[in-house]
Amino acid sequence: MKLHTPPPKNDVTAQPSNHSSAALYCEPQVKGHVAANLRVGNDRARLIDVMTQLLPFLGYPRRLNGLRAIDEVAPAKTQGDAP
Repeated sequence: MKLHTPPPKNDVTAQPSNHSSAALYCEPQVKGHVAANLRVGNDRARLIDVMTQLLPFLGYPRRLNGLRAIDEVAPAKTQGDAP
């Protein structure tokens, strides 16, 4: 009888253990979720706060990917922008 052995951790086919909004290769989905959050009333500051709270669970690189998605969908207003 052959026992099941899990794939090695460096195997690219292995699923990441972190099923978060900023998981690997999910940038289009993250951008869609950012846009949907903006439509229901959450603002850019709220989304950045959420990404900050998720740092221990996501890790720093994935948090940066999430922040990049927020910047692309909801860019920061510059001082010359209208309110």
